Amino acid sequence: MKKHFLLLNLILLLAVCITSCSSDDNLNEEEILSSDKLLPVSILGDNGDKVLYTYNDKNQITELRQEEHYKNYTELYIAKINYDAQGNPVQLITAYEDLETPENEYLWETHNFTYEGNNIVNDTDGDTGLLKYRFTLNNGFVVKLEDIEENNLTLTTDIAYDEFFNAISDIFIVKGLTTGKKIYQYDDSHHSYLKNVSTPDWLLNFLDANLGRYNQLISTMEESNSKLYETVKFNWDNYQDGFPTYLKKERIDEDGISTITENTITYIKAK
Repeated sequence: MKKHFLLLNLILLLAVCITSCSSDDNLNEEEILSSDKLLPVSILGDNGDKVLYTYNDKNQITELRQEEHYKNYTELYIAKINYDAQGNPVQLITAYEDLETPENEYLWETHNFTYEGNNIVNDTDGDTGLLKYRFTLNNGFVVKLEDIEENNLTLTTDIAYDEFFNAISDIFIVKGLTTGKKIYQYDDSHHSYLKNVSTPDWLLNFLDANLGRYNQLISTMEESNSKLYETVKFNWDNYQDGFPTYLKKERIDEDGISTITENTITYIKAK
């Protein structure tokens, strides 16, 4: 009887061990597939539009490449970012070109960033040394962006946020007068596809005002001089571990003409 009892205990212990090991295997698999491990590397549109991301080992964007196709040309935007040892952006190099322009003819623009404490970032021109932009930050988020040309303030953008740290409005001001605005709407039940990107929020906003890493952007509406300029609607779907792999984007211009692109998003595992 004692032997049977010991054998029964051994069987139960083995069963617990197998169950525990199986659970550990499942946990490891979930960790590997966790949404905390994904970074977008490409957004490819059915019309040829592209957005390509390159990262460093801190999950910070080091290069952003965008191609947007229009009726008679394709606009190319390239941004390259350099960081210091602490992960602070110190230089941004950009180019806006027609896709047909040879690469050796690109006109590169250099932005050198310097910091005044935690709340001010200055952007000086790499060629002239003149101040181009001044960022006023609040907890890492840009709340005011000042455009400066030849030491003269030409445009101020005031940026407001909701309680989830999403930018909800840009107000454009010239010489004290509001000349336009851009309004953003989000789906608070889904996080952004850029959730795991470690590039500072203020620079993400500067690269592209649509690049938020908190909730999922579903629409933007931009006005200029009280007239509707453009509305963009974003429809995300086909989720992989909480991240969308499909994006339907609809642009509606000032004349009410709608352009729709369907996009496929691919990811890599974050560091």
